[in-house]
Amino acid sequence: MGGYSRGMKQKLGLVQALQHDPQLVVLDEPTEGLDPLVQEMFFELMEQAAADGRTVLLSSHVLPEVQRACGRVAIVREGDAPFGARGTVGAPLGGRPGGAPRTPERGGGSTA
Repeated sequence: MGGYSRGMKQKLGLVQALQHDPQLVVLDEPTEGLDPLVQEMFFELMEQAAADGRTVLLSSHVLPEVQRACGRVAIVREGDAPFGARGTVGAPLGGRPGGAPRTPERGGGSTA
């Protein structure tokens, strides 16, 4: 595996995580390094997992991916969800129009 590309290593990791049809899947930045066709396959797999009643916890900084793959979101910062920032995808988080709570250091930003 040492000579494999980043995308190929990412694909192998996803196969390892999903091959035994677990009831709970925890993924951190799962589409990073994947080409667009494989990303599309990934989202189809996540849709199927949800349809099968499995739980997927996904960590990502790419909000369009979060909107596509997640039914519920929580914005986590330093291990906590500031401002009670939890909600459904598409609903404002933290009570602020546009979704993301404002943070003093950065003036905004979000992570799902």
